[in-house]
Amino acid sequence: MTSDNLTADRRSGRPGRFDGIRRLCHTADMKYTILETLSDTLAHVKTAEGDYMLETVRFPRDQKDLFDWMMQGKSMPEIEEECLQQVQTLGKELDLLQLAGPESHLVKPLRYEIMKIPGGTGWQAEILKPRLMPLSVLRRYHTLTPGEESLLANQLAAALREAKKARLHKNRVLESDVYVAQEHEFLLDLTGLDWPVVPQEECDTLETLVDVVRDPDLRQRLRRQPLFGDVSE
Repeated sequence: MTSDNLTADRRSGRPGRFDGIRRLCHTADMKYTILETLSDTLAHVKTAEGDYMLETVRFPRDQKDLFDWMMQGKSMPEIEEECLQQVQTLGKELDLLQLAGPESHLVKPLRYEIMKIPGGTGWQAEILKPRLMPLSVLRRYHTLTPGEESLLANQLAAALREAKKARLHKNRVLESDVYVAQEHEFLLDLTGLDWPVVPQEECDTLETLVDVVRDPDLRQRLRRQPLFGDVSE
């Protein structure tokens, strides 16, 4: 479901927050069983097609964000409207990601739904994603060789170039945003909200990848490498 399909009857909200293991949740477009709650925003779910990850992105993200808006003098209707605009912007970004090809090295959302936060203030998007191995898990069992680190950096650079073309990327990449699709194939997930913000000029280089790679020489090259360049040079 895309943001353009949002209908007025959804604004009343519906059940579906991660408040129980193996709880059956369903909408007109998505039906899934929660197998494991991994965090307040992430769950392992099962659908008729298979096992997937379900991420929930909320606006406001937490009570602190809501309190900050209230301290700025915003009324509840104004906060609701701002949250709706933010989640609709996210929906447009997800639509763009769904169009990405396999060569983009971006995690593509399979489906998503926008809805009112059940029983609370604001809006949220539930995003169904492929179930992939995090890079951090791979590194527990395998130390990437210099060649593999260079391959990782090149594939993430390709992902950042695609993201920049779509005006999606504006922050530093964290290791938690990187997944392994198969051997020697890495993907970047752009839906994270916790990326540290960096200056615009830094986003035009591959310095945004230095927190992901561990090879010292490669890290130095990334710091001075233009975004539209070859990491192996």
